[in-house]
Amino acid sequence: MPGEVSVLAILMLRGPQTVSELKTRTERLHHFASAGDVADTLARLEAKELVRLLGKRPGQREERWGHLLGEEARAAEPGESVAAAEPLALDERLARIEARLAALESRLR
Repeated sequence: MPGEVSVLAILMLRGPQTVSELKTRTERLHHFASAGDVADTLARLEAKELVRLLGKRPGQREERWGHLLGEEARAAEPGESVAAAEPLALDERLARIEARLAALESRLR
């Protein structure tokens, strides 16, 4: 679990990362013994639908992983940078939040 949290934190802070980048950048939060341990953690997170394999960038040899937390991340196409996803308009975001709030209020009643 601490490994999963550290991987998600780095992905949210820094955007899509390779397994090697994640191993290096999570060192302060959680020590992974090998890149294989990071890959196993990513596989568990993928099974929980929290991360997605985005593929390789042009000119790079390793595939990148991105998180699926938040609407902007889910809107990104596979193989596309999560940061490159078209952000929702403020009015649309507000309408979605209001609809979710209304649904939660009705469930509480």
